[in-house]
Amino acid sequence: GGSEATRDAAVAIMVAHDLEERGPEAAGRSLLELCPSPATAHAGMKTKRQRRTELGVEFWRAEHVGDHASCLRAASAYALLASSTDAFDVATYAEAKLLEGEALLRCGDLEGAIGCSDEGFEVCYRSGLGRTALEFLLLSARCLLACGDHAGAARYVLSARHQSESCGWEPLHLEATLVLARTYKCQGGRMVRRAVDLLRREMPGFAAKCGAVTRGRARLLLARCIIHQGGEGAAAESLAELDSAADLFAQVGHRVMLRECAYVEALACDHYGLKERRDEAARRFRELDVGLGGKG
Repeated sequence: GGSEATRDAAVAIMVAHDLEERGPEAAGRSLLELCPSPATAHAGMKTKRQRRTELGVEFWRAEHVGDHASCLRAASAYALLASSTDAFDVATYAEAKLLEGEALLRCGDLEGAIGCSDEGFEVCYRSGLGRTALEFLLLSARCLLACGDHAGAARYVLSARHQSESCGWEPLHLEATLVLARTYKCQGGRMVRRAVDLLRREMPGFAAKCGAVTRGRARLLLARCIIHQGGEGAAAESLAELDSAADLFAQVGHRVMLRECAYVEALACDHYGLKERRDEAARRFRELDVGLGGKG
């Protein structure tokens, strides 16, 4: 009934907030407190909305530790929910394709990820799901970056950024800004300066509108760009940004991104001649990599 649907929507919002600010482990605990435990309630007794929320937590829990196989399983189970009633749920299917594409991109299956993105965008475009369609544009841009097609990536991301701004979808606009900055950095040369300027200008927006992982990615990318660019004060600023990024990833237990921070920090400190800090960062990297089993 209506009260059940309202409750499910409220649970989804609360769990999504926990995912963004406290991480999937905290979100999972919140879900168990707010809904029947999987150990005591059959999956068939749950509403579709409850199951979607549960699978979303499973996906991001696996993503945070680089377990791409579990990410794909969660995405496949999510997709099945689209046809679990008489009427096909196109929005649920599109969300599932987005998760599947994210998992395929992370495990290096670029062809599969691009296929997911193309299919998902077409479904969203035909169905009027504008916001999700733009998320697929950003996924396509990231796939093209991974392929080395910087010009192709720029076309997708600039389109998504312009449309999200026009629609007032600020968090999505900021996500597009992050992908655009990555595109500039990949192009190298003077474009790295554009990436630095863009990220510095938009950092207050990231702080106000985005979850911890997106904020951390923005800080980490800015650090990478400053290291690449060099110049006076680069060491202090880049290392401060790396510290901020690591704090945000630690906040949500994102061990894959913590490992990346440690790796970048070790390389930066080696470049800057900070041997003790380099060795400490290298130790953290090895410890995280062993704990992750080299995944991610």
